[in-house]
Amino acid sequence: MKNPSEFSTLVKRIKAEVENGNLIALPPNDDGFQEEFHLVPNKAPWPDIVLNYFKCSNCNTGFKLFADTYHGSSKNGWYCCK
Repeated sequence: MKNPSEFSTLVKRIKAEVENGNLIALPPNDDGFQEEFHLVPNKAPWPDIVLNYFKCSNCNTGFKLFADTYHGSSKNGWYCCK
């Protein structure tokens, strides 16, 4: 993700996959950064840090969504967590 528009598109796509049952949004950890994914807005303003975990409903592969929306980061993105 290189800009807010790309992040917005990604959030909307992940929400659609959760709604379709292809992804399962995992409950947030009590770390002060995570919140329920359905509470993440589709467009700005976002929390300073967005951190959510998911798993594929078919193969149980794990995924992570991370974004430092305040400072930006080269680590922003959608990652596979094996």
